[in-house]
Amino acid sequence: MHFWSAQRSELVVATELASIPHCPQSVPLVALTNLVTLYKPIYIELSYIGAVVLNVRTLCLGFLSMKDASGYEIKKEFEDGLFCHFIEASYGSIYPALSQLAADGLVTVREEEQSGKPDKKVYSICAAGHEALAKALSAVPARDKYKSEFLFEMLLQRYISNDHLHVAMAKQLADLRQDLASAAEARLMCGGDAGSEFVLGYGEAVLTAAVTYIEQKRKEMGLNSAIAVAAE
Repeated sequence: MHFWSAQRSELVVATELASIPHCPQSVPLVALTNLVTLYKPIYIELSYIGAVVLNVRTLCLGFLSMKDASGYEIKKEFEDGLFCHFIEASYGSIYPALSQLAADGLVTVREEEQSGKPDKKVYSICAAGHEALAKALSAVPARDKYKSEFLFEMLLQRYISNDHLHVAMAKQLADLRQDLASAAEARLMCGGDAGSEFVLGYGEAVLTAAVTYIEQKRKEMGLNSAIAVAAE
């Protein structure tokens, strides 16, 4: 259970507070001491600085902590790679973020020659950048947001025919299985990195659960699973 100070945004992580009725989402600073006195064992982490929304600057630092890259390479990773699953980062937001990181001394920039093309700028994280990244990651992440047009249709399925319902479900299954295949390919390239393994494993668990659930619902609805749907 988590408690935040209303005055200083300090996080209290209680290990045995499950029995407290009507636990508040925030408590006054003075109440923290009372919680420690009344409910033990309890662990207080005072280094928490408040939940923050992940921004493009931090996302860029995170990617550069793994390897040097040009702005274009970062953009491609944010669009199609592992980093596309974290936050939306538009083309127009990446380059200003990189420029500001360089101006703040958190990354360095070098130019590399390209045959028949203009020189490209390659960004590298420096010591100050690693420190800034560690500080940004010390905050508890904001709550995940999930949007789905598929779930919108499922919510209002009383308006659609069984044929369309089947098409929508089959298309969603195809997309989920394609994402699972992509995760399997990415696993071969992660080199046993613990962070990458966790993210890929988490994604595979969510995707697999979604596939299982949709397959179960299709059987319950008596939909004909023999209809093939080409997923684009």
